[in-house]
Amino acid sequence: MSRRLFLFGVFFFFFATGKSLAQEELETGTFIIGGKLQFEYYQHKITDNWTVTESGYKGINKNYSFSESTPAANSWEGVFGQTLFIDIGFHPTEELKGEINLEAIGDYADRYWMPVNLEHRMKIDDKRIIWKKADISYIKDWWSLEYFRNKGHYNWRYAGDLFDLFQEQFEEERYVRVSGRPVPEGFRLNMDGAAGKLELIYGPEVIWDYTNGFYGNYNFYVLGLNSHFIFRSHVVPYGEEDERMNSFELSSGFAAGDQDFEFGVLYQPFRLGRTYADVEYVESGAGTAGTRYLKKTGETAVEDALGASARTTLRPPIVNEVFLQYTYEGLCAGNKQEVNTQLTKKFTRDITGNFGYKHRKPLLGAVPLVYEGTQSSLGPALLEPRDQTSPFWVGWENRATGWENREARIFSFAFTFDPTPGTWFYKYEPATVEKWNLNPDENSAFSFAAKYDLSEYPSGTDRLLYWTEDGHMIWEGALQTGPWATDGYLGVLTLLGKVVSGTCKVVFEVGAGESPAINSFAYTSSTEREKPITGFFEAAVSIDRKPYETRIYYGQDVWGPEEWHQRYGQTFDKLYMFDISRDFGEYLEFGAGYVAAREIDKKYYAVELGDYDEIRLTGALKFGPVIPYSGARPATEGLIGESPESDTEPPQVSLKIQNPTFSPMDGQEIEMQVFATDYSGVKKWLLKITDSKNRTAKIFRGEGQPPYKIKWDGIDDVYGSVVPEGKYNAQLKAQDARENEAATEPVEISVVSNPKIVYKEITREIKVKETQRGLIVSFTSKVLFESGKSGLRQGAGKSLDELVNLLDTYKENDISVEGHTDNRGRAGYNQKLSEKRARSVASYLIKSGIDPSRITVKGFGDNKPVADNSTKSGREANRGDNTEKIAQ
Repeated sequence: MSRRLFLFGVFFFFFATGKSLAQEELETGTFIIGGKLQFEYYQHKITDNWTVTESGYKGINKNYSFSESTPAANSWEGVFGQTLFIDIGFHPTEELKGEINLEAIGDYADRYWMPVNLEHRMKIDDKRIIWKKADISYIKDWWSLEYFRNKGHYNWRYAGDLFDLFQEQFEEERYVRVSGRPVPEGFRLNMDGAAGKLELIYGPEVIWDYTNGFYGNYNFYVLGLNSHFIFRSHVVPYGEEDERMNSFELSSGFAAGDQDFEFGVLYQPFRLGRTYADVEYVESGAGTAGTRYLKKTGETAVEDALGASARTTLRPPIVNEVFLQYTYEGLCAGNKQEVNTQLTKKFTRDITGNFGYKHRKPLLGAVPLVYEGTQSSLGPALLEPRDQTSPFWVGWENRATGWENREARIFSFAFTFDPTPGTWFYKYEPATVEKWNLNPDENSAFSFAAKYDLSEYPSGTDRLLYWTEDGHMIWEGALQTGPWATDGYLGVLTLLGKVVSGTCKVVFEVGAGESPAINSFAYTSSTEREKPITGFFEAAVSIDRKPYETRIYYGQDVWGPEEWHQRYGQTFDKLYMFDISRDFGEYLEFGAGYVAAREIDKKYYAVELGDYDEIRLTGALKFGPVIPYSGARPATEGLIGESPESDTEPPQVSLKIQNPTFSPMDGQEIEMQVFATDYSGVKKWLLKITDSKNRTAKIFRGEGQPPYKIKWDGIDDVYGSVVPEGKYNAQLKAQDARENEAATEPVEISVVSNPKIVYKEITREIKVKETQRGLIVSFTSKVLFESGKSGLRQGAGKSLDELVNLLDTYKENDISVEGHTDNRGRAGYNQKLSEKRARSVASYLIKSGIDPSRITVKGFGDNKPVADNSTKSGREANRGDNTEKIAQ
């Protein structure tokens, strides 16, 4: 047995006695280890008359070539590999919790489809194990400290950042694949006190390819303005060694009725006093070497480090929301002017339209490439595009540099059909029609979004950067420039939809249009190897019907999957993909996949893409927890102390129901939170629902650890129909490996046909409860408002639409809208802020069709706190607005 297989055997023997590790919130006092052992087997075959060889860093990639003179027939080849994933979770105290993920390689199964990956890098660098991911935090009342590794983070767009100094990072797998490093990585410190809020972040690579970065955001109030001071300092991945870019931003905002206004200034003294190249456009033949370009030079000064931006959100009667932003950034601060407009219009309860327009232009455009000689004999360059040594340049899609200032005119039109506004169609950003942004909890029988983008790039760029196969960033050569200007607009149509039928969920994706290559390689008339623009079509269907998951994909003239394929302008003529997986309980998982890549006409064929078939078979054994520690039981119990055979303790069980009243006749479901654990393992469990006469209505049962959440639609097991209206009891029972049993106390459920309360919890920050005053719906400030503002934030309408639906059920009842704040700031300011916030909510309700005669508006400032203002959570609750419906 090889050394690697022996290592895996030890790991497997130690871990395989447990059950799968549930990635839920750990209870306080819990330590848990689990993971997955994955086996892979690949069968692949190059099409006849093709050959494949290794290329790039230590042979990490593949080069494909076609020739009629090569051997006519190729045979299938098989490769085998194993990967071990280890998850460690701990929550020893209320304040401290964390998760660490490790990955170990036994053997690597080499592949044709996307050969550049973390496991391949580990193999060629002779690494056995890598610390891939971590998230460890220590949380106190007014401060918290977190260490993160390979964990994504949001930007500060909604926290006062008008210049995108702190960029969003959510493509962790892409960063690992392209760079070979698990990023983002760093420490985060949050502090919240009477003087304001402070967020500090430092790390070796918080933003991909920016190293040794420090980022700070201080939120404070001055002169009634909600203000932010944002600081950024990091080492840039180009130019001089350890060269830093420092940026300083001061922004403020205020609300006037339903309107929000923000403005800010930027100071970024990057490479001041440097000489730069520029051109002046003159008559043809009057410029350098008989061209229309006259060479010029300049020197950056302090004013080139300045920037300014202003944005507002308006809510006029015709449309629901209008967002406007204008940004100016000096040469060293970004070299651009940009106007961004977005309009949102709710046509019906179910259909929402979004229109966007962005116009961007650099202050000084790109420098063209002019050389002395001819195409066959270039000679010395007389004019060269700017590069990484310049204090600024014209860039495009340069996420690492931030210089996204290529001249562009971009229109977008999006329509969303969402019949269930309580479960928003989008997960993160409105009108972003991509699968990663689809809400997995969207429960409508049918919902979809369609978007059409029109983009024009009237001019080119300076030199651009790209990443090589070994994960290094380099810049284009001296005799290259960026992409050409587009000849008119490029259009892309995207469709994304979801169908839900019982337990089956189907997601369909369609995309078609024209997509431009990014770097210079594709922009040449001397070869047909790369494409400057591809007209593509792609479609995919994903089917999730537990325990099966299936995905089918077809693409025509689509870019290759790696980072450099679009940059180089490399496409597949045809691409077929099929994947299916099945879970066998919580222990085993099997999958199969098929990829067929086709280069049919041998035109625009690049060596990094080939013509082949590949079959992938995978199997995974899940394991853990094997060292569960919960509360008073020692961590070693069940391993080196008391044996499972002498276990006399019953399992720990709990059953919670957040909203115990529901109406199955209206299509509602009730959600039950289930928990059962035992250090020797849960053998089986049963969740039983009985009526008032103790007759069984519904039974859920299973082996091993139960799911965290179980939903009941009100259908009984006897007749297959909705149960009658009345009171029911739910009870959870569990049995461990030694047949010790435990049961929860019965929890009451109310089934109603015409419910007094009809609602669903929207998020953790939106609470609904019944009181003697009536039904109270509480929204925290994070949902409706930005800190210190009274205008509704983007996305708040989705939450308020759910409230409108609820109020429509009670058309005869009056409504009281009440605003509250915490006790920070002056009492007079807090009083006015609470009144404005309450009016903003009331205004939205009226625009949505609620009779204004039903509504009264009150503002309590900090005089009527709903929670303790001495704690962070209490202040957060008080910053919310309680929108109350009072029963008469």
